[in-house]
Amino acid sequence: YRIQAIRLYERTISLHLGNLSVLKSSERLLYVKGKINKALYKLYMGLGSRWLPAARNRQNILKAGSRASRIYKPQVYPGKIMLFRATELGGGIERDPQMGWGRLAGGGLETHLIPGYHAHIVLEPRVRLLAKEVSRSLAEAQQARIGREIQEQSHYGNRRPLESAKFAVSETDTERYSS
Repeated sequence: YRIQAIRLYERTISLHLGNLSVLKSSERLLYVKGKINKALYKLYMGLGSRWLPAARNRQNILKAGSRASRIYKPQVYPGKIMLFRATELGGGIERDPQMGWGRLAGGGLETHLIPGYHAHIVLEPRVRLLAKEVSRSLAEAQQARIGREIQEQSHYGNRRPLESAKFAVSETDTERYSS
């Protein structure tokens, strides 16, 4: 048990050092303050102060999510699925690097790895990498769709407008979300 706890501690320290290394110097202090506040909150909650509204809300959210996962029966999606996941997975996730999506992806599964831990890739600073990868993938998918429609246009003639023209992702959009 001690060895597992030490390894977890080492991984956590490594994560935070990695996060600090990708932050701008002006953002590092805010990051550290946020982590200290989170640790203090966990300590406070561990002392038996479960009456706080924030704790009740979190508990209700967790219960609702648990109930939904028991009731919902996922169906196979006929198209391609893009999975954006962390390189470091915890708990029961480690046994399935596709996180359960492989059996639901009728058109195939494309996995994009984001450095960091599962719960942290949606938080600063890792979320920037996630946004950049999502933007790049959307732009590639859009270009592929336009290419297919152009091929169809040449096959059918100019009788139909390009469907993808109304969904185009501009370079400005991509830059906005990836910087």
